[in-house]
Amino acid sequence: MKANKQTNKSDSSIELLTSILLKYPVINTVNINLEERELEISFLIEDSITDINWKKEQDYLMRNFNLFNKFQKNNINDINLQINRESYSELSKINLVRNLNELSQQEIDFMIKLIKEVFGEMLLENQLHNQNFSFDLADSIDGMLAQIEQLEYREKYLGFREEDRILVFNKNK
Repeated sequence: MKANKQTNKSDSSIELLTSILLKYPVINTVNINLEERELEISFLIEDSITDINWKKEQDYLMRNFNLFNKFQKNNINDINLQINRESYSELSKINLVRNLNELSQQEIDFMIKLIKEVFGEMLLENQLHNQNFSFDLADSIDGMLAQIEQLEYREKYLGFREEDRILVFNKNK
């Protein structure tokens, strides 16, 4: 019986990653680490961001994120968000790492809007998955986050797009 519970919980993790990638075509990859209780979302920017510009953009993102949580009446001292970047020749990867147990659908929506505002046209978006879905992903994402919050499971998953498919892998196997 315990194995079935773990299978259902891992299915929730896989469904969460798939739903996030379906809902937000600007997201490049999603990592979930159930052991560390973290969700990492990455974006690709078609530009090499300088250190000076990155510091300004990072500060702006953090200020707005903290303000959002203050309005949500969350204790911003308890909020764990890391924002970093990796630079390549003409491409940058922005990573947001957030504590999974404190995350909500509304917060993900806000982070996506903020990233779009800051990086605009430079933000790479997957056009194949940029479509409307007939079911409400917002309700399902919040439900999956609530299910995952209870997990004591130690798996790590990676979700990404490859052409017209969304793939999710268990990184522990």
